[in-house]
Amino acid sequence: MEEIVWDVLSATIDDKHLEILQALDKPRYDEDMATDLSIKATIVRKFLNDLHGYDLVRYNRMKNKETGWYTYIWERRNDKIIEYALKYIKLRMSEVSDKIEFETGNLMFYIPDGEAENKKAEELKEQATGEEAEAEEEDIVFNYITFMDAMSIDFKDPETGKHYVPFDNSVIIDDLKDEKNLYLEILNQLKAN
Repeated sequence: MEEIVWDVLSATIDDKHLEILQALDKPRYDEDMATDLSIKATIVRKFLNDLHGYDLVRYNRMKNKETGWYTYIWERRNDKIIEYALKYIKLRMSEVSDKIEFETGNLMFYIPDGEAENKKAEELKEQATGEEAEAEEEDIVFNYITFMDAMSIDFKDPETGKHYVPFDNSVIIDDLKDEKNLYLEILNQLKAN
């Protein structure tokens, strides 16, 4: 399977599930996988059952006539894995498209905060020029609201009394468009498989 498929899976399932899925390069007994991966068989079965719930693996069950015990041979379902990855990317694209629509369809307002405002300006300058600005590695969170929400409170924060001013969200929109284009590239690569 293509690396891009594994990349998408690694974003959607945890490392142990991914490790189990990758170990199923051919049909295998769960006990053999447990031995090879140095994981208890019960844990391997739990992960396999989780993956089975997503339809990413299937099994054949056979009963030992002498002992009465069942044994399971597990198999990876590459067609379903690709389908799962496609579905995930389409969902992410839809979510990003909704965010783009929201951001472009609304005028946004925020309350400027002196020090945070200066850091944000440095960050935007860095993005525009490609030059690194010396700043702390602190994430600045801007809470911004739509025009309608700002208007409903008379453009004034009820808690602090500070005034809301227009917020240029074009950088956010550009980032969302870049993210959507990345998902589109991944989707095209997946469809090529």
